[in-house]
Amino acid sequence: MNNIKERPMTYSLQILAAATFISAADASDVLLALSDGSTEIFSSYTAS
Repeated sequence: MNNIKERPMTYSLQILAAATFISAADASDVLLALSDGSTEIFSSYTAS
């Protein structure tokens, strides 16, 4: 029963961390990621 209660909490923390990462990324970070050739990785974050 503990696993059922822990999983939603873990997912919520992951979503919160992802949202924080996206909101913290400004234009310079986007340009840096694009110029660094990480377009596929970054677009996977922005698409979701």
